[in-house]
Amino acid sequence: MALVADYGPEVGAGHISRCRGLIEHITTFEHFQLTCFLPNYGGELKWLNELERKKQLYIQKISFSRREVFSILLCDSYQDRVWNEVIGSRIHYKIPIIDQDHEYKTRIVHGKAIILESFQKFEMAIATPQAVKKTMNSHDFDGLTGTLIWNEKMRELADSQENVLAAERKVVLSLGGSDLIKTETILIINALIALKKRNQLEKIVTYAHVSIENEIQNKFGNLAGLKIEAFNEAFYGDMQTCSLLICGSGTTALEAFHLGVPAVIVNLFSNASSNYMELQKHYENALFVGRPNLSDGEYLVGLFERAITELKRLKPNKKGVINGQDLKVFFDSVIEDESKQSMRLN
Repeated sequence: MALVADYGPEVGAGHISRCRGLIEHITTFEHFQLTCFLPNYGGELKWLNELERKKQLYIQKISFSRREVFSILLCDSYQDRVWNEVIGSRIHYKIPIIDQDHEYKTRIVHGKAIILESFQKFEMAIATPQAVKKTMNSHDFDGLTGTLIWNEKMRELADSQENVLAAERKVVLSLGGSDLIKTETILIINALIALKKRNQLEKIVTYAHVSIENEIQNKFGNLAGLKIEAFNEAFYGDMQTCSLLICGSGTTALEAFHLGVPAVIVNLFSNASSNYMELQKHYENALFVGRPNLSDGEYLVGLFERAITELKRLKPNKKGVINGQDLKVFFDSVIEDESKQSMRLN
């Protein structure tokens, strides 16, 4: 099996992080050997390195080519070039991993939105329910839907009673892995520093992509109570104990939603994404802010002050989460279908 996912300074680590639960489960399945295609990967993700060290998967630091030969291909990408290679490959089972915005972000087949076109070429998909609703009739869909696939760390946190204990006076900031959000990160840190000076919080922990980590460190690094580092395993512990999480509307927001973490969700797009709008409907203990408001320091300070004061931590909510057993059934059905296909060809 092959997994193709976007990764790098421009797109960040969101795609491969969203696939973490999927990867961890696949590596435990008896009949599968997994290869990940990550052309810009520089070894930044410890959890992925550990799986490779244990020979539970292989990492190819090259782009996926349609000439590659695998039984099953999983793809989580918004890049036209990547999808052209995926669709052009002769691999029988191509399984897209799509979220609510996939239809709107990937327009690659004959100048049209890809989903309705490309699903004719795909047997199954792993998708959010909203994506399925937007793109095809549910009775035609033979895939797996959910808001999130638990990874090991998330499962530990959800099962831990510590998750609902009183939190530290700590704010965690993680806007994602892209260096395109450097300005927004700096604006938010400035607002949090103002709150810290008012003694309304003790610690500010910022997780940034390695491409901008040093620059932010140089700008703010000497301030007591401020920690800046590249995204790593410690993030989950910080999310568990923080009094507030500030993040974009992607995977981190979905993880926080299911863990009941109080949050401020930042819309980093010029238009509100589908994910952002869905979170607004369902995320009870979160406040929301659009990109234009980030440049208003006074507004931001007031918003974060309100969030720290008013939002409370809730118990974990596992509704809509895809678990390991769901995935096992899903991939067993792929094997069964592939066996039938081989018998027909023979």
